[in-house]
Amino acid sequence: MLINVSNHPHEQWGKVQKQNAIKHWGAIKDIAFPSINPELSREELLPMVEDFFNQCQIEALKYGPDTVFHVTGEHVFCFHLVGRLLQSGYSVVASTTERIISYQADGAKISRFQFVRFRYY
Repeated sequence: MLINVSNHPHEQWGKVQKQNAIKHWGAIKDIAFPSINPELSREELLPMVEDFFNQCQIEALKYGPDTVFHVTGEHVFCFHLVGRLLQSGYSVVASTTERIISYQADGAKISRFQFVRFRYY
C-alpha cells in the first residue's frame, strides 16, 4: 500500500505515476496534507507534525508492515514528518519530476512538471 500524503490526490496524477505506484505497491490511499499557516514558527509546527504522524501510524496499521508513505508538501513540515516516519521504521518516497518550462508571448513563464519516478528517502 502506498499512502499518499499530499495536496495532490492520486486520482489527479498522470497515468504513468499511477501505474508506477500500483506496480510497486498494489494500491494507493490518499491522506490530505494539512493546511500549514506560513506564519507558524518551527516550535508551533512540531505539535502538528506529531499529531499528523499519529494519524499516519493509524492508517499504516490498517494496511500492514509493507506500507510506504509518499510525502510532499510544505518543506519544513515534510522534513519533520519524513524524519518521524523513518525513525519509526516506515519507508518513505518522494516523486521526482522533470520541469518543462515554456514562455508565452508576454514573457510569462509556464512550468509543467512531468513525473519520472519515485525515490526512497
